[in-house]
Amino acid sequence: MTAWSLFFLAIGMLMSSLPRHDDQPPFSPSWTPKVYVAPGDEDCGPEPSKLVPVPDPHIEGRIDQLTQQISLLAESVGQMAGLERRISNPAPYRDLTCTPIGEMTLREFYNAHCLETRKKRKLAKRTLADDRHALNFWEANVFSCRKVWYRDSLDRLQWRPVGEEVVQNPPIGWVVDSDLLSMQERLEADYSPATLNKLWRQVRPHFRLAGPRETGNRAGMNEIFQVPYWRSLDEPLNENWVPTPEQVLEFAKVAAEHAEWPLGMHVKPGEWWLGLVVFEVNYGLRPSDWQPLDWTALPEFEVLKYRAKKTSRKRLHPTVFPLNAATKAVLQRLRQEQQESVFYNASSPLFEYEWNRLADLAGLTERGEPDALGRTYRLFDRYSLRRFCAWWYANNHDSRPGEFVLNHQFSDANKVTSRSYGKIYEPPEHVKQAILNHPLPPGFDALIESVIGRN
Repeated sequence: MTAWSLFFLAIGMLMSSLPRHDDQPPFSPSWTPKVYVAPGDEDCGPEPSKLVPVPDPHIEGRIDQLTQQISLLAESVGQMAGLERRISNPAPYRDLTCTPIGEMTLREFYNAHCLETRKKRKLAKRTLADDRHALNFWEANVFSCRKVWYRDSLDRLQWRPVGEEVVQNPPIGWVVDSDLLSMQERLEADYSPATLNKLWRQVRPHFRLAGPRETGNRAGMNEIFQVPYWRSLDEPLNENWVPTPEQVLEFAKVAAEHAEWPLGMHVKPGEWWLGLVVFEVNYGLRPSDWQPLDWTALPEFEVLKYRAKKTSRKRLHPTVFPLNAATKAVLQRLRQEQQESVFYNASSPLFEYEWNRLADLAGLTERGEPDALGRTYRLFDRYSLRRFCAWWYANNHDSRPGEFVLNHQFSDANKVTSRSYGKIYEPPEHVKQAILNHPLPPGFDALIESVIGRN
C-alpha cells in the first residue's frame, strides 16, 4: 500500500466521523428540519426560490477541524512519498566541508571564543583554573582520527574515517561519540567516575557553543556538525565520615592541653581551640563562615547573626540564632577589644598545620581510600565538626532542627523584619528551643569548667 493510498483511506475515515444534523439519523421520525427560513415571509410561508440555509456552528467547526487535519496529513504523506522515492532511487553521498573553526583544537577554540566571555562574567578565579585543568586533561587523554562528514541517502548525518593515523588532542570537528567512549574505557581503571564526569561537564559547554544551532542550543555557532555524546558514568555514593562523641572529646582535651598556636592573645592557645570546638559542636558553621566571623555577629552575646557565604545569592539577609549558655561562656573568654575577628588568625596557613598536629596527638590519623593519583586524605578535617554537629542534633532532638542550624532549610516563610536587626531569617520556635537546650557530648562540661577555672 502506497503513501497516497493511506492518505485517501484516512480521508474517508475522517469524513465518516462528521456528525449528522442535530446528531439524529436522516430518516428518524423524530427529526424535523428547521434549517430553512424565508426572509420577510414568515407569515405566508417560504417560497422554494428564497430558501436560505441557516449555518450550523457545530458542523462548521467540525469541518474546519477536519480541513486542518487533512492538510497536516497531506504534508506528512508528501514527506513519506519523498522518502519512498529516495529509498527506491538513492542519491549519491554528499560530503560536507568542515569549517576552519572545526579544525581548531579545544584549547584554541576556548581561547578564541570562550575565555573573554567567561572573564566578562567575572567568574571566580577557581572556575578559570578548573577550565585550564580540564583542558590539560583533555589534551593528554583524547585521541581521534580525521573524519569526513556526509549526508546519506536518507538524509542522515554520518561520518567515515580518512586514513588510520590517530592524533592526540584532535580538532573539535573530529571528535565523535566513539572517541569519548574509548577514552572512558581507557581511563576508568585510573580515575574515578566522578573525575571523568566532571571533565565532560567542564568541556561540554565549549562543544555546544561550536555545535549546530537548534532547539535547546540557540547560541550554537554551526561550526561543527555534531556535539559528541558522553555516556555518564555511575558515581558510587561517598558517605562523609562522622567522628564519634568520644573522638571529638579527645580532640578537645588534647587541644586544651597541648595547643601551641595561635600566639599573641590574651588567652592561652588551648582555650582558643576549646572555644572553636564548642562553637562548632553547637552551630556547625562552614570554615568559610567561621574563619572571618567578627564580633559584630555576636551582639551582646545574645544571638549569632551571620550570612552564610555559600548561600548568599539565594538568601539575601542574615540568619539569627540564639546563643546557648555553653557557647556564650567560652566565647566571652576570647573577647578582646583589639581584635575584630572572633577566631583570631584562623585563616593563617599555620591553622592547618596545628589542626593536623593536634589530630595526630589525639589518635585521629585515619585516612580515606587512596584516589587515582595515590593520594589519601585525613578523615578528621575542618568539616568533621560540622558533620558531627548535624549528627548530634539528629540524635538528641526531634523535628530535625539541625537542618535549620546548618542553613540547609530556610525559605521566605522564615524571613521577618526585626526592630533590632532589620530584615533577617529567623528559625522556628522549636529550633530556638533545641539550640538553647542542646546538650554537649559527655565530658565537655567538666572540661570547660576545668579549663576556664584553671585559666
